[in-house]
Amino acid sequence: MRSFVELVRAAYIGAPAWMRGLYRGLPTAFRTALAEKVTAHHQRRMLQDWVGTLGSPTIVNPPVPEGVTLIGYPRAEFGLGESLRYVAAALELANIPFEVYDFSATSLARQGDERLAHRLSKCNTYATQIFCVSPEHMELVHALLGPSFFAQRRRIAFWYWELPHFPAAWHKALALMDEFWAPTQFIADCLREATDKPVKRIPVPVEVNDVSTFARSQLGIPADTFLFLAAFDMNSGIARKNPAAAIEAFRRAFAAGEKVALVIKTVYGDRHSKDVVSLQAMTAGDPRITVLDAVLSRADMMGLIAASDAYVSLHRAEGFGMLIAEAMALGKPVVVTGYSGNMDFTTAENACLVDYRLVPVREGEYPHHSGQVWADPDVDHAARLMSRVVRDIGFRSQLSARARAEIVSAHSFQITARWLTARLKGVSRSDPQQGFAAASPEQRT
Repeated sequence: MRSFVELVRAAYIGAPAWMRGLYRGLPTAFRTALAEKVTAHHQRRMLQDWVGTLGSPTIVNPPVPEGVTLIGYPRAEFGLGESLRYVAAALELANIPFEVYDFSATSLARQGDERLAHRLSKCNTYATQIFCVSPEHMELVHALLGPSFFAQRRRIAFWYWELPHFPAAWHKALALMDEFWAPTQFIADCLREATDKPVKRIPVPVEVNDVSTFARSQLGIPADTFLFLAAFDMNSGIARKNPAAAIEAFRRAFAAGEKVALVIKTVYGDRHSKDVVSLQAMTAGDPRITVLDAVLSRADMMGLIAASDAYVSLHRAEGFGMLIAEAMALGKPVVVTGYSGNMDFTTAENACLVDYRLVPVREGEYPHHSGQVWADPDVDHAARLMSRVVRDIGFRSQLSARARAEIVSAHSFQITARWLTARLKGVSRSDPQQGFAAASPEQRT
């Protein structure tokens, strides 16, 4: 007999319309808790099957002191997958031995990036492990791989989170780790509030070497039209990414007939039909606004940014803001909310920072909303900044040059490689200590 959870899942996905309507009539808090339970149950079963097909990892004991085992989503085409690939590239540049253990089954993203295929391993060889895995999945990773996979290793978490407080539901994941690498000060502050274990700021590399040619004509946008681009993953949450504010600011900034356009680039809209309908309603009746929902290769996505004239992100919160940084690296002026992770690299000198006020995150807008706040960007201010970017050529050119200079000077793979070398070997002048990869448990404080 199927369990209650399995029955609810079947009703949620494939039941008649009347049953789905009955489910939607349940209190929101109950539906949220039930959905989380159903998702966790289904994911655990899927992962158990997936791990079973891999077989048990080969665990080397004692572990090799010099080197790193990266655990995460090496093939996944989304932020955490890209972060793992960036760390791998920096390790390679630093000549630090490493292997990659694929745990992509916890990711909903497309698994199409094969750049690390030659590094994939079923072994657990090295004394240092870096987990580029979502913190919500860490307990599951530990349960499925088993305690022996973690034993005698220095365990480092490279995590992203977009709200100011670390969720209480994830505190068990903190206990599994020895150290945390935060890609921004925003995330570092969040982690330091939740743990007294070491939290270190890792410089995140941003490079855009692979850029395809993207013709505006593919979207029906003339070459003499000033093109704003906003882009986000539907899996990241439409409330957090807040395209409604970008659309409204665009409409307030430019009258009908002006040679301006806005492209809203999304991905995985097929999994978020309600949000797609909402986005279509926001843009209805304005031929200047195009919604493009498609999975693009990295080169094509960079090509789309390169084909635009400016990038806009009126987000409510970002852990880092990689697309903002990539747009800056391509020399595009950016109009962005002046809050959260992007403030590590967007300043009043290199970006148009939009004013905001902090507001509570409401139930249903984002996971673990209770007690959290995020930004409500000032749409009128954003409209004025967007207008200036279009009309003031000198301002736009200066902003573009400063944006690119910021990313090139502070976010290269060489900088990350030097940081990794110093951190992994414990020779950083700012934090002198014994190399932790070979340290005994008593020395790991």
